Amino acid sequence: MTIYYLDHGAKEGQLTGTLTFTNGSTTVTGSGTSFTSELSVGDYIISDDSTNGLEWYKVTAIASDTELTIDHAFNQATHSSTASYNKQSNVTGGGTAAAYDSASGVGPFCHLQQFMDVAAAGDVCYVRANQTYYHSATINPIADATYSSPIRVIGDDGTQFGDTFTSKATFDFQGYSGGAGIKNYLDRYYEYENIAFKNIANDAIYALGSVLIKVKNCDFISCKNGLNINSNNSFEVSGCLFDSCTNRGVNLAGGGSHLFDGCTFQNNNIAIYAGGSSRSKLIGCTFSNNTDDLIVDSTQGTMCEVVVLGGTEPAVAFNLDSSGDYYASQGVVKISGSVEKTITKNWVAERDTTTVTGNAASSIKVTPRANRRDVIRKPVFEWVIDGVTGGVQHTISVDVRGSGWTTLPTSDELWIEVEYVSDANTLDRAVQKSTSALSANDVWTSFSVSFTPATDGYVVVRGYLEKYESTGVVWFNGEVTIT
Repeated sequence: MTIYYLDHGAKEGQLTGTLTFTNGSTTVTGSGTSFTSELSVGDYIISDDSTNGLEWYKVTAIASDTELTIDHAFNQATHSSTASYNKQSNVTGGGTAAAYDSASGVGPFCHLQQFMDVAAAGDVCYVRANQTYYHSATINPIADATYSSPIRVIGDDGTQFGDTFTSKATFDFQGYSGGAGIKNYLDRYYEYENIAFKNIANDAIYALGSVLIKVKNCDFISCKNGLNINSNNSFEVSGCLFDSCTNRGVNLAGGGSHLFDGCTFQNNNIAIYAGGSSRSKLIGCTFSNNTDDLIVDSTQGTMCEVVVLGGTEPAVAFNLDSSGDYYASQGVVKISGSVEKTITKNWVAERDTTTVTGNAASSIKVTPRANRRDVIRKPVFEWVIDGVTGGVQHTISVDVRGSGWTTLPTSDELWIEVEYVSDANTLDRAVQKSTSALSANDVWTSFSVSFTPATDGYVVVRGYLEKYESTGVVWFNGEVTIT
């Protein structure tokens, strides 16, 4: 493991003469300069101008003593000024000291890309606090790390540099829209901690196909997207703030399993957009003043799942496809804690105290949200009964009640089903459906299914509601009887 240091103020010396930086150009010219003797390709330079000397630029070519090329177009206003340099990319052991040593030439890096260019498994880069690091180009991680030895970028708390901590190290992208701030593309095991990301007209961190990226105690402020996570194995995000993101605080696309622990989502357009076949768990997260807290948008035939444990219950919406249907949205949101609730595009199922007198302690209350086509039919509950004797007819019953219906659901709109083994040799399973229907509002009705399993084993009991009225509600009593 090697420890590196990053300091935006890491000027090692001043270049001879005056440099002219031109907005939108990668060419820098000089007057009275000595580029060929004072600089090498790979060095970084920064204008000394008090207004425009915001950002470090990498030297990629030196044409003469008076002309050089930088790695991306100059983002600040055109001006002439003296300039300073940082040579750590061309120094043996570069970046491994918190303060510059003129004798050895070793000091801190000035730009995060310098660390990314050399980082290996287990390496750590401490970023000096109380400073703003300006960027107008994408930072690209290169190496893969390992689960036990990740590559880590950590905002210093003052300990490493001997500072009095007042604010997190801030990566300010100055409205950059040409790409992500940091692009983890097929990169494995990276961690970002105690960094503030601001003012990017794209993704602060973009990840595609990356394995286990951890983001801890970071702020994402005034970004288009804070985190854009595409087809990744897993992200672990803890203690982060997502504030005033103009598109999405977090965008989840493709697959992957993701954890968000103790995060705050406020003032965003969409706090979390969960799509594809992603699986996410939100623990103790809070939501306030977002246009949308949580939008679920699975593609046709896939299943997106979000589990919410504690914190603030997010307002949940399901995305419409181009035809105005929820057909493409196959997601499920499960909320646990003081409230037990499952939300799909068609209904909300939650624990309730309305029961048959003297029977179960609770019931499942189902409130329809819509009646849209389902690619994957979802039961409002699924219970497993084990140890059912084969070769004998059994009857399973669940008490059901409706309220607020103008037209009561039919037996094809509200039912229970039983799944059981129908062939002892192949262990094929069959499904038998109830035929009962509600006769009136606010009356408990027994829904029953008779079946004969071919062998001993378990059966599965499921309940379904596929009817929508704005005032309609259904309760499934929380006890199954089997005879």
